[in-house]
Amino acid sequence: MKKLLFTFALAIASVTMFAQNFDVFVTNMSGYTRQYNNNQVADLYNNYYGVPQSTLNGYYNDFGSNWGNVALGLELSRILGIPMPDVRGIYDEGASNGQGWGVMAKRYGIKPGSAAFHRMKNTLGKSQREWGGIFGDYGKNKDPRVARKDINIFENGVVKPKNGKVDKRFEKMVKEAKNNNNNKGNAGNKGNQGNKGNSGNQGKGKNK
Repeated sequence: MKKLLFTFALAIASVTMFAQNFDVFVTNMSGYTRQYNNNQVADLYNNYYGVPQSTLNGYYNDFGSNWGNVALGLELSRILGIPMPDVRGIYDEGASNGQGWGVMAKRYGIKPGSAAFHRMKNTLGKSQREWGGIFGDYGKNKDPRVARKDINIFENGVVKPKNGKVDKRFEKMVKEAKNNNNNKGNAGNKGNQGNKGNSGNQGKGKNK
């Protein structure tokens, strides 16, 4: 029982700690973008993430009309190598149960204090600092090309780093999470099939 409570507490701590880090990123990005119109922000994001402006405008609506959320979603797609529809699903799940973006940690088993936790935190911190410089430069002459310092490729709904490589540790966690979800789905399907079998037996009994 104690072990179960400890595991539960650890999971809650993981969600909370990541939510805090994610919230800081979203808050700062929202602050950077607040003084510019949607077309200007989309132009910058297009130059940085390689995502078409029309797609970015759709993401803006999908992620609570908040460019900070859009940026975080794109960062998570790039870091974890997962498509934006999946990121949006996780965002919706967190928004519906009050866990916010922290549900990402729960989904992929990123534990507080782990190497993956620090890697994620450092990567987001670096990106946030880069964006601070980009918006600082953009404010001087409104040239969106200042965001091409680390241009990425958008392919099949995934933001891919310029070098095309996803961190191996994150890649492994994503695969494990997908396998776990598939196994849960298969187990549920088997259970449903078993129930159908029981229904069939009941039907035979009635015919007799």
